[in-house]
This record gives sequence, C-alpha cells and structure tokens, in this order.
Amino acid sequence: MYEQVQNFNEALLEAMDTYAERTCFRVKRGSHHQDISYRQFQTLTFRLVRFFGRYGLTKGERVAIIADNCLEWMVAYVACLLSGGIAIPLPTSLAPDMLCFIMQDSGARLAVVHDERQSRILESIVEELPNLDTVLAINKDQESLLGAFPMAEVLTQEVTSEERETIRASAETIDPQAVASIHYATGKTDRPRGAVFDHAQRLKAMQHLAEWFTLNDDDLAFTFAPWSYMPSLDASLHYFLSGMTNVVAESRQATYDNLQQASPTLGLVTPYTLEGVYHLIIDKISQLPESSREAFHWALATSREYHAAGLSASQELREQYARADMTFFSQIRGWMGGRLRRLYSVGAPLSQELAQFLEAIGLLALDSYNVIEAGGFPAINRSNKRRANSCGQVAPGFQIRIAEDGEVLVRGATVMREYWKRPEETQQVIDSEGWLHTGDLGRFDRDGYLHLTGRKQSLIVLSTGRKVVPTTIENALVASPFIHQAMVFGNGRLHISALIVPNLDAVAAHIRENGEDDADLVTPSTSPKVRKLLDKAVVDANSQQARWEWIRGYTILDQPLIEITDELAAATEIDRQAISEQYAEQIE
Repeated sequence: MYEQVQNFNEALLEAMDTYAERTCFRVKRGSHHQDISYRQFQTLTFRLVRFFGRYGLTKGERVAIIADNCLEWMVAYVACLLSGGIAIPLPTSLAPDMLCFIMQDSGARLAVVHDERQSRILESIVEELPNLDTVLAINKDQESLLGAFPMAEVLTQEVTSEERETIRASAETIDPQAVASIHYATGKTDRPRGAVFDHAQRLKAMQHLAEWFTLNDDDLAFTFAPWSYMPSLDASLHYFLSGMTNVVAESRQATYDNLQQASPTLGLVTPYTLEGVYHLIIDKISQLPESSREAFHWALATSREYHAAGLSASQELREQYARADMTFFSQIRGWMGGRLRRLYSVGAPLSQELAQFLEAIGLLALDSYNVIEAGGFPAINRSNKRRANSCGQVAPGFQIRIAEDGEVLVRGATVMREYWKRPEETQQVIDSEGWLHTGDLGRFDRDGYLHLTGRKQSLIVLSTGRKVVPTTIENALVASPFIHQAMVFGNGRLHISALIVPNLDAVAAHIRENGEDDADLVTPSTSPKVRKLLDKAVVDANSQQARWEWIRGYTILDQPLIEITDELAAATEIDRQAISEQYAEQIE
C-alpha cells in the first residue's frame, strides 16, 4: 500500500476504502462494546471535515485535541489531517498555565475537549487565547463552554456525494511537505517545545513501524496509553492502516475489565501499566490460602529456572513448568483475556525484576527506545531478537551512534523538522549532519543492543514514560520561605517524591508570630507544626505542575543536603545519584 501513496492522507483514505466492512475500533457504549467499521469511521470523519470547512478552518491552522481516548478523538485527529489542518494532541492532565502556554505558543484556533476539567480550564484562560474561536465538546454536558458545538450533533449531519468527492480530492492533494502534527515534548525544559512533523514523515514512520511491529490475521489490538502520547498514537495508526481491530480501553480504571472482555493479543504499554499488572496479580495471590501462596512461589521459581535453561531444559524441568503453567500462569493470563502474546513497552526501561516476572508467567514484554523528536522508535527488541536490560537493536529507518561524551545520537527521515517557532533551540538538538542529540547517555554491546546509562542533564523519567525536569519542581518548592533545600526523585517510578530541608528560622518566626511554642523544632522531622507548613508548601508547588509532576510523598530532613549548593539548579547528576543512594530508604 505504501508504495502507491504520496502523503499520509492518501494512506488513511486507502485504508478506509480497502477495509470498509472490517471493524477498526471497538469502543464501550454504555454497558456494551460497539464495533465501528471503517466505512462508519469514514462517514463520521467526512462529516467533521465538512464542519471544519464551514467554520473556516484553512490549511495550516492548528487544532488542539484535549480529550481522553474515544472514537471522537480519532475522528477529530483524522478529520484535521484530511482538512489540511495541523493536529496538536495534548494530555488532559496539563496544569492550567501549561495548557495556556501551549495554546498560545501553537496559536490553536480550534479545540476539541472531552474532560470536564479541561473545559473549566479553557473557560478560565479564554481571554488569554486570542486565536481560539471554536470549541467542539465531545460530552454534551459541556455545550455551554465558550458557546461550544456539541460534537454529537455535528457528526449526525449528512454529507452529499458531491461533498465527499470534494473532501477526498482536497485531502489527497495535500503537499507531502505540509505540516501534519505538532507534538509537545513536556519535561525537557521549563516550557514544552512543539516537535513538528509533516505528512511525508508521518507516512514514513508508518512504513518503518510495519517492518518490525508485525501483525497476524488473528491479532486483536488493545490501546492502553492515551493517544496524546505519541508512541500510543503511532501504534493505533499502524493498526488502522493494517486493517486491524483496535479495542480502546474505556478508562484507566476499567482497563483490566476491558482486557478480560476483549481478549486482545497485543498492545503497546508503558512500564506503569505493567507495574499495574504485577500488583493486580500479587493482590489476587495474596488473598489465596497460605498453601496456595507457597505453591505459587514454587511455580514462579520453576518458571524462572525453565526460561533460564532455554533449549537445554531437562525433561523433568519441562514437565514441572507445564504443571506450573496449567495450575497458575494460564489462569493469570486469563485475568487479562487469556490471549496476550506480545506487549511492546515504551518510555522508561523495564526493571529487570518486572521483566523476569512477566516472562515467568508467560507474557512477552519487548522494550523499545522512543524519542518524540525522532518521530518513531529508533531501537527495538523483537520477539526473536531480544536482550534483557536493553532497548534492542537499531530499528528500520534509523541510524544511531554514540558521541564521544556518551550521548545517543539518532538520524532518520522521520526526525522532526524543527521545534515550532524555535529555530535556535532546533539547531541545538539537530546538528548540521542531521543527527538528533537525544540527551540520553548510552552504549552498544558487542551484538549491537543499545543500553541506556543515564542523561546528560538532570531529567526524571517516570515509569509512565513521562519526563520531568526536577529543577522546575525544586525551584517551586524553595520559593516557599519555609523550605531551605529540596530535591525530588522518581526515575523509573510511578510518582515524584521529595527530600525537604526546612528553613527553621522562617518556621520559628512564623510560629512565634502566631503565639505558639517553637520548642519542638529541635527535631523538625517529627514536628507536626513543621509538617503542616510544608504540606501547604507542597500543595502550592503541585498547583504549578502537571498532574504527573505532583509530589505524592516527601521526607523532612533534620540536616541540610550539604552535597549540593543552595542553588538547586546547579546540582549535578552525580550529586543526585549520591543523595538518592544515601537516602534510599526515605525515598522508597
């Protein structure tokens, strides 16, 4: 198919024509799952394209999609591309000031909203968004938002055959070099930067993906992560262009119920999702009688021994593993539908313990290396070529080399064109030879497997794949008069935590001003008065961050973090590593 098309729109239209009678999405509507055919999807998309045209959306104008995964999300995304617009997928968890910045920076004229929280935020900042003049509301309860158009009503308006032909002709003639999407990479700087990709690059990314993300006729995909996360969106577009049904999780809370109902065979996940799978299993096992728990741990040990032995496993070990699988592991896989064969993991690397546990119960999780600015997956593990604790080997369409200082450099046709309206910052990350400087440190082993070893600059990568600049949060904390020093952690974990050294002089002065006794300040870590003041400081700092950057727990230290200066931004990665080791118990 890819040899016959020139731009991304042609590929989307051809898929809708070729697989017209197949199901492209399976979505939850009330208590039942509904199958949406490619023909139905095309009809809905063309109706929205006509709406965009009637309200003056011209080629090159930006459309922000601020919604949870749903059928309407993907309809809005594809309709935007077919219209010649530029899609800007945004997470629903953005802090108000961050959302305001991105909307201003991108100059988005139209927004598609779903989450009630985002509706309220847009209403609160609308006066700061002069370019925003049209809002589409997925939930009909939000029709009052800025005079928003209810999307459900828009999608019921019939399109004539003449209008369909006009829409198709216009979409197919979009210049391959025209910008298709802007993906804001949050976390690398205090302010996110928009990575720009054109139609030709998005098409090329799908071609590369098809070379290693192989699909079988009996496969059924499941979407775990939000489509605002570029790897999740790319995987779903790959399913769509391949004629495969994609089951969309109803919500994060309903993921496991949906898995059991749908029985998918593959999906793309983050370590956070797999950690959830692990805890789900352990919780269920913990409720069994003691004898059954002991049998489970025997089965787990047997499975690990079996997988470590590989082809040299003895007949006795094979039989023991078969019993373990029949007794426990097949049942565990049944909790997730019973057919999961492959899970591609992106974001933070999988911990060795988690990867081994998943392999032991019969779930194949393949680590891959994703960089938003690269427009794809530069390194991947395959089911027949994989190595634990690595990102895999160089993927089709990419080149990777390690610079003299250990930085991972990536080059390929899908690497972003630029950062939106930031030419100087673009030149800082893409050199004259086209190499993208990722900021990751890494090495290749002798078999060509890429291993990440750290970051050139301080950056926290959560198990969800989100990237967080620690100094941004630390500066928000030390802005409080009651905090002398603060350092945050969270690499490979679900949440951010902090070590906080209080400013005892300011705390004591505040307590005395309120007529209270400051006698318990000798040991601040155990003082309820100190804790109360710092609780408020943490809440204030969290209010300035996106939800994934919120501090979920902190420890008060009685002694200063003497290894760093008062200027937290000057702390080196070595400082952080040393302190994380020194205070490992408190951080845990």
